[in-house]
Amino acid sequence: MKMRKKYFIFTLLTSVIIIAVQGLWWLTFGLMSVGLLTILFLSPFRFFFHMRKVSWISTSVSLLAIFFLAISIRVFFVEIYNIPSGSMENTLIVGDKVLVNKLQIGPRMPKSPFEIPWLNLIFYLNKNARAEMDSIWWNYNRLSGLRQIQRDDVLVFNFPDDEKTYFIKRCIGLPGDNLKIVKGKTLLNGAIDQEPMLSKSKFLFYVNDPVAYLKLTDSLSIQCYWYENSANKLSTIDNFGSMYIPKAGATIRLNENSYVLYQNILRKFEKVQVDLKDGQVYVNQKPEISYTFRQNYYFMMGDNRHNSIDSRFWGFVPEELIVGKASIILFSNDLSDIKWNRTMKQIQ
Repeated sequence: MKMRKKYFIFTLLTSVIIIAVQGLWWLTFGLMSVGLLTILFLSPFRFFFHMRKVSWISTSVSLLAIFFLAISIRVFFVEIYNIPSGSMENTLIVGDKVLVNKLQIGPRMPKSPFEIPWLNLIFYLNKNARAEMDSIWWNYNRLSGLRQIQRDDVLVFNFPDDEKTYFIKRCIGLPGDNLKIVKGKTLLNGAIDQEPMLSKSKFLFYVNDPVAYLKLTDSLSIQCYWYENSANKLSTIDNFGSMYIPKAGATIRLNENSYVLYQNILRKFEKVQVDLKDGQVYVNQKPEISYTFRQNYYFMMGDNRHNSIDSRFWGFVPEELIVGKASIILFSNDLSDIKWNRTMKQIQ
């Protein structure tokens, strides 16, 4: 028993030191608190010795520990999400079950008790609390993670137009980037961004021999859409004007163009009233020529570039809506069978 206790203490101290070096002070404090409580409960003091001998007390403590451990894992560490659409093909396909790592970029704290797994059931039973379930009880807060969000991370986030819905896309643009899309090519800060290896592209082109072309695409199982035209020309469909992705503390000039581009996030996420009258931008009913952003924003796109509803349609994603980084495909299944070749596959 003494050897087990010494081994437990050694393992605990080693883990605390490693986590502290990573700068995760909240996790360091939490792990130390759990460890000290465990050591105290297992100590030879008469009070705790008596508690361990009473079966219902020991069972209750064990069940509570398991319950709070399960909650902690989902809130602070990982969660599992299902891929419902083909917007991330071929990186992710319909039926994939992905593990989302919250620790890597830092776990987002719940805004209300209804966002705490399992514990929210207690609040659902309370009529008064249920009436406030869509309200924000606590301000946005994110604990420190192992690293910052990086370009090309595949992220799970709340859809900006309906925060009850979760989306998964690839982060194309970071706060402070200048982004432009020309003929399907993404330019970041003037340089062409490398597309993901498994991304899908759709092209519009014309052929001289439709019959031969259809036979070829059919034999190769290539999906295509048919348009009649005598020209022999290749072109893509994406063209997107230059834009600045807002960064916390960055100041932009307010004019008609910036009003059109940023009005939605200014109202919804920056919490300011913004209007345009006779070419002049008003912020909280006062004429302004500039605005300084309070938080970071990101530009998201699906790997299935021409079959994805993403930031090109509904705009930037604020940092407060990001849940975590999709790291691993646990397994994949559809109505027919389990796709074993996608089991425990790392997401690139």
